[in-house]
Amino acid sequence: MFEIIENNKKDVEVIENEMLRNATNKISRFQQIAKNSILAISLILSDIADKPKEYLENSGFTSISDYAETMFNYKKAYTYKLIKISKFISIKSKDNEVIPIKS
Repeated sequence: MFEIIENNKKDVEVIENEMLRNATNKISRFQQIAKNSILAISLILSDIADKPKEYLENSGFTSISDYAETMFNYKKAYTYKLIKISKFISIKSKDNEVIPIKS
């Protein structure tokens, strides 16, 4: 299962240069946001793929890959890779309890 965790190669606090430490902290936060965004996108695409009739009916799109390529310029392989990733996501609360993401 994927877990949303931060994995720093070097402890930021040991960086003595304050400007570099601040820049490193900012980059780390944006990296985490990017990781979380990709996981969230994969969950949404998976939901669309699981319910194509509900989502794609009368939309003008013939498939999830047609939709993702037209709207976001995602290639077919990338779209299905994101959908596959969603099957392995486990989101945990601060108390380390798994939060259900599928209804």
